[in-house]
Amino acid sequence: MQSCIIGVLKLKNKECQCLEVEKQVISDQWSAEAKLAVVIETAALNESEHSQYCRQKGLYPEQVKELQGQLSDVERRKQDREQAKKDKKRIKALERELNRKEKALAETAALLVLRKKLNAFWEEKEGD
Repeated sequence: MQSCIIGVLKLKNKECQCLEVEKQVISDQWSAEAKLAVVIETAALNESEHSQYCRQKGLYPEQVKELQGQLSDVERRKQDREQAKKDKKRIKALERELNRKEKALAETAALLVLRKKLNAFWEEKEGD
């Protein structure tokens, strides 16, 4: 009797593994548009409607949740790229402004040195 139960358990384990592989294959074969359509169609559904939709499409609710997670990850990465692009532009603008200000400061320092030298020169002339 025990060997029969162990055989059934082994069979159930294999079935579960097959289901896991099948779930992965279904979502991997779909195009991005089809995945997006599933997420959009299920977004406003309550739990019973969501379950009915999944049965009609041959999906598991976990697959739909996984697709939603993938979509949110894609959106987050897109926002991160856009933010990085904005940050690069901002950094470049700040670097240009800093260079301009450094040049202006160097010019002002040079003018001050020249003024001092000119004042010292005129003081020497008047002293002679």
